[in-house]
Formats: sequence, structure tokens, C-alpha cells
Amino acid sequence: MKVNNAQILVSDLDTLRHSLGVASDVRRTQWGYRNRFCGTTESIERLVEAELMKPTGSPSELTGGDQTYQVTEAGCDAIGLTPAQKKRAFER
Repeated sequence: MKVNNAQILVSDLDTLRHSLGVASDVRRTQWGYRNRFCGTTESIERLVEAELMKPTGSPSELTGGDQTYQVTEAGCDAIGLTPAQKKRAFER
């Protein structure tokens, strides 16, 4: 699948879901309770290129020197979050 001229893999959507706390063991009413990913992977690089994720802050001791990322509104839309779930994802 292509998004903003970037090739996105099915596994990249799993990265978006993980970043937002979307999982079978998490109630749907809680999806979006987090919106972060720590570390850079090829998947993250593709998602940033597609503007489905963006870097946040600067690497620090707290993250072991790794960059942190946040899913964008377009990324939330890509995995089908509801308006309430998207609101939760951006409350912090």
C-alpha cells in the first residue's frame, strides 16, 4: 500500500496499532490510551516518510538515547480509530 508516495507494509500497521495500545487484550474503549513508540526501526522510518508517525522531543537518557515517535491523526485514520479513540490518543 502506498501512502504519500511511501510504501507501507502490513506489518507497519501493526507498529501503529502497538504504538496506540490497540490489541486484542485491550478493551476497545481504551484504544488510544497511549501514543508513543521508542526506538527507530525500518517500519518507523517508512511510517514517518508516509506522515503516519512523527518524531517527538529529543533522544534522552530516559529513552536510552533512542528517539521517540507519536502516531499522527492520519496514522490513527489508517488503522480505523474512532473519533473518541483519536481524542484519547492526543489528550496527553
